[in-house]
Amino acid sequence: MLTDTNPTREECEFLIRLVNFLETCAEKHSQFEEECMESHRCAAHVKNKQAHEVFMMFFQRFKERTLTEGFRPEVLRSMHQTMSLWIQEHILQIDTQLRPCFAAAAEPALVTG
Repeated sequence: MLTDTNPTREECEFLIRLVNFLETCAEKHSQFEEECMESHRCAAHVKNKQAHEVFMMFFQRFKERTLTEGFRPEVLRSMHQTMSLWIQEHILQIDTQLRPCFAAAAEPALVTG
């Protein structure tokens, strides 16, 4: 990865591709997940959608920051910290709330007679 505080052109190009890839994955996953949560009436739907909006703004701010500050180690550490927190605080706490919604939807409808 970065060997010093002045990354090479190749390292910068790699980081740009990596951030764009992560942003695209997050956007596509968020859209799919929001549709699932809404269609299965998951209680966490609104909170989840708001969190996704904030997370997507992170990518925009990160890109703006790299334009002004470059790919300094501090900038990359902030990205790593944000991504780690996203996994801990969003994926493991909010996204997991979708599981019971799917389970409920998969149960056969009760037939009354």
